[in-house]
Amino acid sequence: MTLAERIRERREHVGLTQEQVGDHFGISREAVQQWEKKDGTAPRGKRLRSLADLLQCGLHWLITGEGAPNVRESPLEGRLLETFRTLPETEQQIVALLAEGLARRLANDDGDEPRDVLKRNAG
Repeated sequence: MTLAERIRERREHVGLTQEQVGDHFGISREAVQQWEKKDGTAPRGKRLRSLADLLQCGLHWLITGEGAPNVRESPLEGRLLETFRTLPETEQQIVALLAEGLARRLANDDGDEPRDVLKRNAG
């Protein structure tokens, strides 16, 4: 399934018309129609993220078609992912190791709230 097909499928699934999507973005129905055409234009950047939110689906699924359409990241996860993707691969590996280490440390802690653990370990 192409990006255009996923956009159309999700738009119909959530019960929106092309005109409603266009109104949301301040663009014409014809522009939205282009997003849904096989060889049409595609939304980019922040508009693509906003479209995923509007269509109630995950950005990753909307772009790639991988996974389930209704898996959405929280705004914080979106911010982290957006920032993570700007990093060179070596720094991405470091961030992944840090996140995994933090998750293991919190999982092995004595049951305190994560922010309490972070405060205790910060000083």
